[in-house]
Amino acid sequence: MGIQHRCSSDYELLHHVFGKVNGEKGAWGHAMGDMGDIGAIAQAMCKEAEYLGVTIRVKAEVKKVLIDGGRPTGVRLSSRETITAIIVVTNVDSKLLYSQMIREQHQETEFRRRVRSFRVGSGTFHMNVTLYELPDFTCKHGTHL
Repeated sequence: MGIQHRCSSDYELLHHVFGKVNGEKGAWGHAMGDMGDIGAIAQAMCKEAEYLGVTIRVKAEVKKVLIDGGRPTGVRLSSRETITAIIVVTNVDSKLLYSQMIREQHQETEFRRRVRSFRVGSGTFHMNVTLYELPDFTCKHGTHL
């Protein structure tokens, strides 16, 4: 397998080798918006979720996931407010979810033991890249030092 054109960074090379957008290998796709790429993605997800009838709450710290009959049925917030739901979706890591937010009585003993042994770290991603040339920033034009 060969790359047919010159890539300006290791990341770009990896994307051309492994990346795929809409089934097309090596294609690029970017979400654009006022808040930048990530903000545009979040806004699009929120808009679609609200269109589908989802209620989104922010700045509402969840303390417990409520379980009834072996199924999540809602959450209890740190404010002590209870919110019931047909579906509960979390974005916390598994260790936090099962060790602090779902009571042990709703988990099998072996499962609890395995959760306690999870090794978790930062949810950030760091990547070093090699550039063909210095970037030309809009706030400081030029690719020289």
